[in-house]
Amino acid sequence: MWEDNAWQNNARETMAYDASGNMVSFLTEFWIASEWMNNTHELFTYDDAGRLLSSFGEIWDDSLWINDQQRWYFYEANGNLSDWVLEVWDSITWVNSYKEVYEYDASNKRISATTENWLDSNWVPGLMSVYAYNSQDYVLDMSTYSWNGQNWAELRKTNFMYDTYGGVETEIFSVWDNGTWLNETYKQNTFDGFGNVLTGQYFVWNGETWTQDQDGPIQIFFNYSTHYQSYTGYRAEASFTSLFVGKNEVGAESQTSVSCWPNPARDIARVKIDVPEQCAANILVVSVIGKEVKDMGKFRLENGANTVDIEVSSLPAGLYTLHIKTKYGNENLKVLVNR
Repeated sequence: MWEDNAWQNNARETMAYDASGNMVSFLTEFWIASEWMNNTHELFTYDDAGRLLSSFGEIWDDSLWINDQQRWYFYEANGNLSDWVLEVWDSITWVNSYKEVYEYDASNKRISATTENWLDSNWVPGLMSVYAYNSQDYVLDMSTYSWNGQNWAELRKTNFMYDTYGGVETEIFSVWDNGTWLNETYKQNTFDGFGNVLTGQYFVWNGETWTQDQDGPIQIFFNYSTHYQSYTGYRAEASFTSLFVGKNEVGAESQTSVSCWPNPARDIARVKIDVPEQCAANILVVSVIGKEVKDMGKFRLENGANTVDIEVSSLPAGLYTLHIKTKYGNENLKVLVNR
């Protein structure tokens, strides 16, 4: 941090990874009395498929690492996360604390998530969220229920509408009150043709109509709706400038043009590449942590428009970058893989 006209040490995070790119440890430290002091430490384990199996956390106390909490993750045969359990250290042994259980439909979309709390040596239901999707596998409705001891009772719900790239155009949040759904908050975004939010607004229900609220959370999506920046207020406006990066300066007539659809993708990401003349190309698929996960090899592009299909059904859900290299330079495309 900046203090007394100089940069001063404050905090640091140190991560370690295995050969597959999985994070295996995470250490936080604070700068105290002119030296780095331990704060928290986490260790992670994975199965052969790279799925997280456990996390173990400890805290630094009086020159010793003390057990804090640990989580265990369990999966269905098809790889879907079925549930995870949180245990806390009570100074003697590990004790159950919290659990989440998930259900999926035939196409592996998550249709419910149920929380449970450990009480009197038993797991007691807490909340259950149920999801409904549109044809593009975006969540249209999320309804949440609370356990009243015998049945699930309606509690709250959120309805969504999306732009072409999956950014949220409208989000309406309602609560259940004495047999009636009552409006609570309303978010509204407008987008350009590239998934960038131009205006974001936040409203609250005053009992009769929607009124703008200056304390609302607003998310400005950008880069084909794969990233966002959060703000607080009742209205935010944004403008965007496109910059060409990594291209040789060979003139506008020699520039490549690339695009990808659908984005987000589930099974196939179709890449369109326009080049001014026949040339060789190479496409690499890289994870968000910079790990190469797929090499499409070298192939020939013809003059004009070319289409390359990239199979992504075997990739875990998440954000990936397509590195496209031709003699005209390098192009990077962000692709969001949904499940």
